[in-house]
Amino acid sequence: MQFLYQGLVWGFMLALVPVLIHLINMMRHRRIRWAAMDFLLKSYKKHRKWVWLKQLLLLLSRMLAIALLVAMLAQWITRGQWLDIVGGKVTHHYVLLDDSGSMAEDYGSSSAFEAASRFLQRLAVSCADEAVPQRFTLVRFSRAARSESSDARVADFNAEPVDSEFPKRMEAMRHSFELTQAAVGPEPALRLVSDLIREGEDENRVVYLVSDFRQWQWNQAARLQASIKELARHDVKLELIQSVGRQQPNLALVSVRPSSETRAADVPVFVDIAIRNTSSRSVENVSVKIHTQFYEPELAGDARQPEPNVEDLPLLLIDRIDPGKTVTRRVQVYFPQAGRHVVHVELPSDGLETDNHRWCVIDFPESEPVLILDGDPAQQNAQFLSAIFQPGTHAKTGIAPEIKPVVFLRDASRQQLQRYYTIYLCDLPRLDERAVRNLEEYVAAGGGVVFFAGDEWSIAGHNRGLYRGGEGLFPLPLERDDLLVPDELRPGPDVVLAVEDHPVFRELAQGANPLIHAVRVERYLRPPSTWKPVAAPSVRVVARLRNGQPLVVEKSYGRGRVMAFLTSFAPYWNDLALNATVVIALRLEAYLGAARRPLDERTVGTTLPLTFSAEEYDPAVRWFLPAEPGAPSELIERQASESPSAPGMLVATLPAANTERAGVYEVWLRRKDGKLDARRFAVNVDPPEAETATAESKDVLAQLDMVDAEWYRADAFAATEIRSAGFNRSLFLMALLLLLLIAEQWLAYSASYHPKGVPS
Repeated sequence: MQFLYQGLVWGFMLALVPVLIHLINMMRHRRIRWAAMDFLLKSYKKHRKWVWLKQLLLLLSRMLAIALLVAMLAQWITRGQWLDIVGGKVTHHYVLLDDSGSMAEDYGSSSAFEAASRFLQRLAVSCADEAVPQRFTLVRFSRAARSESSDARVADFNAEPVDSEFPKRMEAMRHSFELTQAAVGPEPALRLVSDLIREGEDENRVVYLVSDFRQWQWNQAARLQASIKELARHDVKLELIQSVGRQQPNLALVSVRPSSETRAADVPVFVDIAIRNTSSRSVENVSVKIHTQFYEPELAGDARQPEPNVEDLPLLLIDRIDPGKTVTRRVQVYFPQAGRHVVHVELPSDGLETDNHRWCVIDFPESEPVLILDGDPAQQNAQFLSAIFQPGTHAKTGIAPEIKPVVFLRDASRQQLQRYYTIYLCDLPRLDERAVRNLEEYVAAGGGVVFFAGDEWSIAGHNRGLYRGGEGLFPLPLERDDLLVPDELRPGPDVVLAVEDHPVFRELAQGANPLIHAVRVERYLRPPSTWKPVAAPSVRVVARLRNGQPLVVEKSYGRGRVMAFLTSFAPYWNDLALNATVVIALRLEAYLGAARRPLDERTVGTTLPLTFSAEEYDPAVRWFLPAEPGAPSELIERQASESPSAPGMLVATLPAANTERAGVYEVWLRRKDGKLDARRFAVNVDPPEAETATAESKDVLAQLDMVDAEWYRADAFAATEIRSAGFNRSLFLMALLLLLLIAEQWLAYSASYHPKGVPS
């Protein structure tokens, strides 16, 4: 047993005072013979051992009470702690601080991150009061995650010696913290602290993991096992500090996405908005604000970022959102000119403000060009398609058809074909190998192709060139053309949908009298009787004829899609043009051209790479970062470098450290002719970061059973001693002293004589 203040050890001699008092008291006794006391003497001798035992216990308890008081004042510590003090062995506190977006949850008086920050200050004060040498390392989650992809400075404090001035340094440091909106977990920080411990000196180590412990992260704490096991190898004590309070109502915008319809200037488009209730209570009467931000196509030559034209759409009202449920609503937006325009959606304020805003950047071209090739000498298919895509000046579809001769497919370059959103191949004769190869490269890169049959169709040529035993584009082999004979015994629709919710036919199948039932087919191409689509997983039959033969077959090829209609588009094999042709044509373009309408969704805390042509643009780029409302955007200038994988292309990357705020990021490129182009990126909070349900302490500790771990609340730290190597046992001794004094009083009362009162 060792004591911090050795001079006070002589105070243990005071434990002999009760013995001395007892001996002095015994010397004062005198013997007097009294006959009446003989009876009492015999009774005393009979119970003497029990009386002596109580007197002895009373004496020992008084001696022990004095000894405990001296030990408490002398600071009783273990032998190992004494050696640490004498030998200079320190206690190293590693604090891993969660600064992810969910730590911004507000509880009225403070946030979860502010509670964690106050814990840091109390811990710093506690460490400064210790006699054992202390060191302090502080790592934030976001910095640890960032260090895995860069050489940036990671620790706010790195093995900082703790002295009397350390609490002041901590106070200044914690007030400089800026909470990120990124979704970062504890894994990078745990891996980092494991490396630091492995490379460190022989020391006593305590790791504090300060977080909100959200359920979606910590209910699967088993994935942290590797990092936790590494800590366990180094005899580390792990303290889990939770900084959140009660769960409160919270709504989150989890998605704002345009529909898969054609997008073009001066053509309205639908936007789907998904809202999730992440709390345990229903939320009613939710008002959603939608703002559109229209940007002029021309940019000024100076460095000032132009202000967009903002239009507030009518409020979107939602009656009720139940706990854990997601509701989706659709609104229509409109932009009169081409460009990269923005839709901003806003929810009412609640506990977690960062998930109440979401942005979507939509690229609106002047139009979507499509290529139509028609083997019919009369060009009937091409005429019908062109009339649907460009109905007149008063109605706009956003689709720009280009009718070319069939030989164009053979002579076109890859760049020429890639500009088309979809290619329509109607009634084609046999294609040569070069045309087939160009077509396959186009689809593999994400293009969409539609085949329509007709009188000029070459069955043998398509089987050899386009189908090629299932390796080619065409989804099925063909045997011959056939007539669909009317069945008077079993009348019914000619077309039966095998996939009723298919995007191309979904609207035709709705209602009491679906429009698809009115379509009549007279002639079609049929495959061999041995063909089955189950043999090819990438192929599926979308629609069949009433005789069971396939009519519309779809195939996935590379990153693109192919749809084969085994009948004509023009109304000479069917009456599609008289019934459903408009809906089918527009839905085909929306469905097959989707790969040409990518939605560049980014989450906070990820890099923004930008690739552009070195022939068209200068390498100098300007990034404009979003800022607080009313504040100017931060400007970052970069020089693009040559792309190692794409000759002739330049790459400019905005690091993750600069994307820790949600909003619209804008980059300016200067063309060789001096004009400026603007490209915009929507950077939003990762939806899981809005899940505010917290994990139960018992569930987390059960998964971390291989390491010595304890769970605390951050706001209860002042009343709770976190025991570690280097913390003394004064509180334990004080509690033991109180219990001993209570026992001493009971023994004193039991060992003394208390006559019962005499009734009057």
